[in-house]
Amino acid sequence: MEKIEKTFNKKFKLHGVYANGQTYGLSGKMHKDNLYKEVIDKTFLYYVGPRWNPEWGGHTIFHETETNQIYSQLPTPNLGVLF
Repeated sequence: MEKIEKTFNKKFKLHGVYANGQTYGLSGKMHKDNLYKEVIDKTFLYYVGPRWNPEWGGHTIFHETETNQIYSQLPTPNLGVLF
């Protein structure tokens, strides 16, 4: 948490921590991490795998509902994404 706050020069309040792992052939489904419109939450996603080959797929897909834009991120080792 300290490293994230230092990187973004901002204080955050931690609401929870969870881990997700999937093996070959599994895929997640589109979901929102925050279900409360009146609360502005952030999610920090950290890819912990030691290596990744783009041929394996496994993209994390982000959908910006206001603009209907789609963004994709490969699970790049040691990469963190704040959204």
